[in-house]
Amino acid sequence: MEKYPAKTEPMPDSLVADAEAAMAWEHSLSPRRALKLYSKAVRFSAFVSLALVMEGFDTKVVGSLYSVPAFQKDFGSRTARGNYEISAAWQSGMSGITGVSVVLGMLLGGYASERFGFRKTMMAALISMPPIVFIFFFAASLQVLAVAYFLFSLPLGIFQTVTMVYITEIMPTALRPYLISCNSLAWALGQLLNAVVFRGTLTLPSPWTYRVPFALQ
Repeated sequence: MEKYPAKTEPMPDSLVADAEAAMAWEHSLSPRRALKLYSKAVRFSAFVSLALVMEGFDTKVVGSLYSVPAFQKDFGSRTARGNYEISAAWQSGMSGITGVSVVLGMLLGGYASERFGFRKTMMAALISMPPIVFIFFFAASLQVLAVAYFLFSLPLGIFQTVTMVYITEIMPTALRPYLISCNSLAWALGQLLNAVVFRGTLTLPSPWTYRVPFALQ
C-alpha cells in the first residue's frame, strides 16, 4: 500500500506577517545600528575569528617545516649526497592526512554546533588543542607527527564551520559582509605570523628551530 506524507497545517497569516516584518526590519538596519543592537554577538564573533588567526598559522606549519635544516636532520632520511630531506611520500601523506581531518572536523563542527550550540562547540575545540600541542612538541618520528596532525586538524575544521555558520545564522544582514571579511583577514594574519615566526627561529639551536613554532600553535 502506498503511503503519503502527512499533510502539514498551514502557518497562520499573522505568524507569516510577523516573520516578514522582522526580516524587513533587519534589512533596514544600518551597520552602526546593528553593531549597537548586537554588540554581544559581535564580540563573540570577533573572539571566534581569533581562532582563524591560529588556523592560518597552523596550516602553513607543515609546509614551512620541510625546508628547516634541523627538522630535516631529525625527521628526514639521509640522501646519496649526504644531506637530509623529508621524502615526497611523507610530504604528500602529511598534506593528505591534514586535508581529510579538516573535512571530518567541518562535518563534526556542523553536527556539534547544531546539537550543543556554538559556544560549547567552540570551547570544546579550543580545550582539545593544548594536549595535542604536547604531542607535536615531544614527537620523535614522522609517524607521531602524522597522528598529531590528524588530531590537531579536527578542531581546525570545527573552527571553519563554527565561524561561518555563526555569522550567516546569527548575525544581522548589515554586518555579515564585514564579519566575513574579518574572518579572511584573520586567516591572512595567521599566515603572516607564521612567516615571521619561522624567520625568527632560524637562528635558534636545533631542535628549538621547529619546536618553538609547534609550541605557538
